[in-house]
Amino acid sequence: MVKVILGIVAVIACPLLWTMIIVPLIGRWFRVPIKIGALPIDGRDPRLSKWQSFWIGGVLGWGIGLFLMGALTARFIDDTRTTIPKLLYGLAGELIIGGLLSQSDWTYPLDNE
Repeated sequence: MVKVILGIVAVIACPLLWTMIIVPLIGRWFRVPIKIGALPIDGRDPRLSKWQSFWIGGVLGWGIGLFLMGALTARFIDDTRTTIPKLLYGLAGELIIGGLLSQSDWTYPLDNE
């Protein structure tokens, strides 16, 4: 029971920590004006270019965040043994999905008025 509770906490906390703290710090290192502590779902930041939004918000934020959530769920909650190729295919898929999500109007509406 304790393992499941710790797994649930890890599945929720690690992707949030990644998306809200670590990705903005990486973005600041590359001089991308991104706010620390904000989820990239509020709308597209007009200060970011389309490529900055793709790489920082999409690939790093959404893609790796979703990958972390899936990998941690498989490890702690489903208790399955995943192989390295399976993890790499999952990572590649999530990075592509994250990049596409960052460019879609569903995630970042262009008219924020």
